[in-house]
Amino acid sequence: MKTKVIVAIVLTVFVLTVGGCENSEKGAGIGAGAGAIIGGIIGHQSGHGGEGALIGAAVGGLGGHSVGAYQDKNKLKKEKAQLEEENARLRSQLELDRIKAENDAMREQLDNR
Repeated sequence: MKTKVIVAIVLTVFVLTVGGCENSEKGAGIGAGAGAIIGGIIGHQSGHGGEGALIGAAVGGLGGHSVGAYQDKNKLKKEKAQLEEENARLRSQLELDRIKAENDAMREQLDNR
């Protein structure tokens, strides 16, 4: 009975954690859920299903969070690179616009002579 309550609590936390979160939070939820199930099964074989579920949830949650944090970091790196690329493109366009305006002003001065 104790194992069923612990697994139900872990699965509830898992479901609540996964919805709309970043990768690190989703990874922690998924890892904790999977760890609790696997730990509960292994612990049940030795007569300690509740303890196994708790240990599995803790280890799985930490592992899942680490993997998710790595994915979040990579996502931020990609977004930063895209923003830097867009910034460079906009700066180039701004410089071209400035040069065109300068050329137009010079042409107008030459036409007025």
